[in-house]
Amino acid sequence: MVIAITTNENFSHKIDSKYHMLALFTVIIWGTTFISTKILINNGLTPTEIFLYRFLLAYVCIGFFSSKVIFAKNYKDELLLLFLRLFGGLFYFIAENTALKLTLVSNVL
Repeated sequence: MVIAITTNENFSHKIDSKYHMLALFTVIIWGTTFISTKILINNGLTPTEIFLYRFLLAYVCIGFFSSKVIFAKNYKDELLLLFLRLFGGLFYFIAENTALKLTLVSNVL
């Protein structure tokens, strides 16, 4: 199987760099969360508290920046999505934060 890659000469490189910069910004923020989580743990917060604060901050920010309802049509759906968001991240972030409590940041990355 041969895959041919073609490029469009009219495609703007300015748009390319905009999304590359956005991706770079996202990677930098994502990477600093490990360090900031370790600092919070060293200053007395538990992994569960860090997860709760991170979740609440993300939930408020999404609600603030979203100009319309993303998926929920009513309050019942919103509560269901809240429940799913809470437990979808719960296991991952509790495990990540507990690992940061037990070891160095470089071992978790």
